[in-house]
Amino acid sequence: EEEKEEESQDEAPEEPPAEHEDEVKLPDHDYENMEDYFPFPDMRSGQPQIIEKLKQYLADPKIKAIFLEGSTGIGKSGIIIAAADSSNSAYIATANKTLQEQYLRDFSHLLADLRGRANYECRHHSGYNCANSPCQKKASTRAKCAKTRGCEYHDALDAARIASMTSFNFAAALVFLNFLDGFNTRNLFCLDEGHNIVDWLTNFAGLSFTRSELMNLGLAADLPDYQSVRYYKKFVYEVKKNAEGLLKDDNLDPDDFNNLEAIVRRSKMFFALADTDDGADNYALLKEYDKKKTNILKKVSFKPVVVAQIADKYLFSKAKKIVLSSATFLDFSTFMDLLGLDNEEVGIIRIGSVFPKERR
Repeated sequence: EEEKEEESQDEAPEEPPAEHEDEVKLPDHDYENMEDYFPFPDMRSGQPQIIEKLKQYLADPKIKAIFLEGSTGIGKSGIIIAAADSSNSAYIATANKTLQEQYLRDFSHLLADLRGRANYECRHHSGYNCANSPCQKKASTRAKCAKTRGCEYHDALDAARIASMTSFNFAAALVFLNFLDGFNTRNLFCLDEGHNIVDWLTNFAGLSFTRSELMNLGLAADLPDYQSVRYYKKFVYEVKKNAEGLLKDDNLDPDDFNNLEAIVRRSKMFFALADTDDGADNYALLKEYDKKKTNILKKVSFKPVVVAQIADKYLFSKAKKIVLSSATFLDFSTFMDLLGLDNEEVGIIRIGSVFPKERR
C-alpha cells in the first residue's frame, strides 16, 4: 500500500506512453574496468568472480538481461553500484523504500535519489508536502510552482534526469521512466530484488475502481456490473474523460487532484494495452461485491495475465542492458518465460553462500 500511494503522487502525462526512441547519445561505458568502480576498499569472497562474469555478459551484444542470484551476505549492492558506475549511465530500482534508503545511505555521493511528491516538503507552505500543498489546488499554480518557486520535488526531478546514476523504487521507476519527459535510455538498468518485478509490472499495468471512489470524486453515478473487460472499455473511457475535466478545476482538493491524476494515468495505460480485442482479452476481470448487499458491486479490477509485452515495452526499453539481482529466483526458465526472454539473450550468474555451513 505504501508503494501504491507513492506511485500515485507523480505527474500525469498528456498522452499515453509512446514507443521508446533513442533521443540522446549514450556515454561510453567502462565495463572492462568495473572492479575499479567497486565502492568499498575490499571485496568479499565471491565478488571478484561475479564481477568478471558480469563484464563478460555486458560485453556480449546478444545478451539483453543478466540474472544475478547470490545468497544474502554476498554483497550484491556493492556489485550493482560497481556495474552502474562503470556504465556511466544507469538506473537502479529497488523493491521497497527500505532498500532504497540503504542505497541512499551507503552511496549518496554516487547517485541521485528520486521519490514521489509526498516525500518532499513544500518550501512555501509550512506543514505541507509537495503532494498535499495548497499549490496543488489550482491548475494555474501547479506548473508555476515547478518553474518559478524552487519546488523541492522538481529540484529532485531535475537532478535525477541529469545524474549518471538514478535510484528509485520499482513503483516510482515505472511511472517516472514511462510518463515523464527527460528520462532517456541509459546503458544499464539494475533491478535489486528483481524477482518481484513480475508483480510490479502487473500492478503497474492494472486498473481498478471502487464504487465509493467514483461517486465521491463525481466520476460516475454507479459502478456497472459487466461480464467482460471488453464491455468495460467505454465506461473506463468516460471515467477518464470526466477525470480530465475535473483536473482543470481551479479549486481542487490536493488529495482529489492526486487521485484523479492517478486515474487518468492508469486509464491511459489500460487503453494503450487493451485497445484491441486481443489486448483486452489479456486482462482478467476481478469483482468484489458488498458483503451485506450482494447485488451491489463494490470494486472492479483489471489485471494483465501475460506481462511479457509489458516488460519489453515499459521496462527493457529503458536501457541497453538489464541486471536483475536476487537471493532467489527459484526457477530461471519460468521467470524468463514470464518476462518474454529467450535463452540466448539471457546471462545467468548463480553464487551460493560464501559462509561456512555452521554460520549460515
